[in-house]
Amino acid sequence: AVGDAVKAAIGLDQVEVQYVPPRFLTKTSSGKINRRKSATDWLAQRDAATRGSATADDPLAELETAFPGVPRDVPVADILDSLSTTVLRIILGGAGIAYDPRQSIDAIAATLRQPADAMAPAPAEVIRIVSLADRQVLQDVTEAQLTRLAKAFSCPVTWEHVCLPPSAIVLSDLIFHDWFQPRLDQAPFAAVDRAFAKLREASIIVTDDIAEMYFPPTQVYGVLSHNLERDPRTDLVAVRWQRYPQHHDKLPLTIVSGADLSLQNVSGSLEQLAAYLDKPMFRIATIKGFENYTVGWEYRPLHGISGMPGGRGMIDPDILTNRLVLWAKTLLKPLTRSLAAGALTMEVSDLAHFCSHLVRQPELDRLLDHYGSFCIVGQPASVPYIRRRLDALGKPYLMVPSHAPELLRTVHQPYECLLLCGSQGNFAIDGPAAAIMNGTGQWTTRNIDDPAIRDLVFGTRHHDAPRSGTDWHYPFQPDRTASAKDFGLVRQASAAAGKRLRLEQLQRRALREERVAQATAKVTAG
Repeated sequence: AVGDAVKAAIGLDQVEVQYVPPRFLTKTSSGKINRRKSATDWLAQRDAATRGSATADDPLAELETAFPGVPRDVPVADILDSLSTTVLRIILGGAGIAYDPRQSIDAIAATLRQPADAMAPAPAEVIRIVSLADRQVLQDVTEAQLTRLAKAFSCPVTWEHVCLPPSAIVLSDLIFHDWFQPRLDQAPFAAVDRAFAKLREASIIVTDDIAEMYFPPTQVYGVLSHNLERDPRTDLVAVRWQRYPQHHDKLPLTIVSGADLSLQNVSGSLEQLAAYLDKPMFRIATIKGFENYTVGWEYRPLHGISGMPGGRGMIDPDILTNRLVLWAKTLLKPLTRSLAAGALTMEVSDLAHFCSHLVRQPELDRLLDHYGSFCIVGQPASVPYIRRRLDALGKPYLMVPSHAPELLRTVHQPYECLLLCGSQGNFAIDGPAAAIMNGTGQWTTRNIDDPAIRDLVFGTRHHDAPRSGTDWHYPFQPDRTASAKDFGLVRQASAAAGKRLRLEQLQRRALREERVAQATAKVTAG
């Protein structure tokens, strides 16, 4: 009807009408549609859609950046802690290379220097399953299940875990990626391009209520801004080592609080994401307290809360396999197949779930003002405010991927305070340290004598999370009260169950130690 009206008004034989997202059409300073700029942006978008906008990562550069000073001729299993190993696995997984703990950094670098076609076998047609679910939920899925699926589908099956924010944010970022990103320098979008290429190549997308409902209300996310602006608050967003936000410190971002993503909107967001990608989505519901929000999901083994959602044993992998096969037979279209040249049929190195918190600036400033030099642990995209603040203050700092003793021993530049911006653990730490991103609750500061900064708490709690920005795509009304009660009850039940579980573990450990002591006493007596 719009096209017919335009043709009638100006006498054209043919008019094509295209729809674009809100904010795509820009305006002049006088408030009129900027036709020249909008036409240029439209042509850039069409060109990107035709040729593809994927930018390549440099895994060799990532390896050198992540492990400077690490002994290069020693097997990595002998020098890397669990977090550093995770970082290495993520780098290798992105290059399609299997992790081998017997290799040294030098050997891994030599492999990465080989041409891509030398590292991968010939492409083969496969069915790709891309999982956005919490990795722990599906940790018992193995090659055995992929073999069964391949037999049922008459095609090899690959499985890849991709750690992404909740579906509402993924959909908004996808729209940015397709419509707004072509206007900008493409280099900083390598991690975004890589993640969305995986979604578009998927035959099936798997997700669950833990990734979509349990964790998001406690998180604050940096989301690609449809106004192409960067909210200064996003410099205070802390992330762990998930791949997706790898270059977020260089991108236009707005703030979105997970508390504003009410539970009743989750199913609709998942359906919209599946429709936008034109991909079948298999949703798994495991939490009994969320059952009112997961009606109609494809698989609902509602186990309730058993300590930590996502714990081992929540999903029987063989039952999951059967459900997937039966569900696939009900689809209106056959599963799409694509060519895969990777050496891995299972790639699950990415983090279990998306961790993204907001840091309190006043508390952080007090710490940065107090010490003269720092060692920052984490990826550059985590709390970039720290580096910018220290640059402004003229204070020296260095960055390392982990605070494991094996890595800190390789640091020869002196520093006064260690800042953990993505990892935390029980390693022995000699000097002052602060957990800027504190996700475990183990400790916030260590070895700090000054009472003015000793008890600082850096993380923003979900109940006082900032209001979300408006420059992203959200086809719903943000509401942090509608489902807050149900969420609170689930978290309380989880905390209580976790407490019981830890008590049981301590009791079992004490019993084992007692039995060992008794056995040792008998041997000694004998």
